[in-house]
Amino acid sequence: MIRTIHKNHNAAFKAKVALEAAKGEKILTQLSSEFGVHANDAYRISFKTFLGLSFDKPSPDQSTFFRFRRRLSKAAGLERPLARKDALIQLNNEILLQFARKGLSINEGIAVDARLVKSASRPISTDDLREMKEKRETPEGRADKNGKPLKFVRDLESDWTIKNDTLHYGLKEHTSGDAQSGFVLATTLTPASEHDSKYLHYLKIASCRTKDPIPSMETRVTMDTPIEPFSV
Repeated sequence: MIRTIHKNHNAAFKAKVALEAAKGEKILTQLSSEFGVHANDAYRISFKTFLGLSFDKPSPDQSTFFRFRRRLSKAAGLERPLARKDALIQLNNEILLQFARKGLSINEGIAVDARLVKSASRPISTDDLREMKEKRETPEGRADKNGKPLKFVRDLESDWTIKNDTLHYGLKEHTSGDAQSGFVLATTLTPASEHDSKYLHYLKIASCRTKDPIPSMETRVTMDTPIEPFSV
């Protein structure tokens, strides 16, 4: 076994690895063995090549995307969960469009699913909910006592639904993904009581990224197990 260590490589070396990776003839472990680099380094080089990033700049990692999402929500004033979701949907659409411009189109077929998202907020009366929604629409309702934008707000979109004789309070995520790769093509978040069938047509249209129609659509609506509560 060839032992590889993490070390800094110059741009010329990275370009050589990138050209070999672009051929698509070798997997990352083969590139790692051939060039004596760690598999993670080979992955980062391929990742940068695909995104068109400069080799002399650091690769974006999980914390980069996390910080970007926080700045996006703060700058746009997206306090509500559904508003944040809409912004992320737009970003996902832009990523898919960039994929298409690079010749990578996902249009083999889609799988549609829906799942319940348990609310972290406690249910309140209809009158209290209406009052809170009206207050949220005012500048005072979106700021703390110091006049700064609220970091955490109560979820106002959740409602009740029943599944397998069990009551659930929260939201419902409707998602369509590529049937082969599982890449998310379209998603939308609604109150939990919304019926899945209302969004099948929307998801099919939103998933189409080429001029050709999607050849098949499979539904996988299984909501027996709600996912963990989200933060609000």
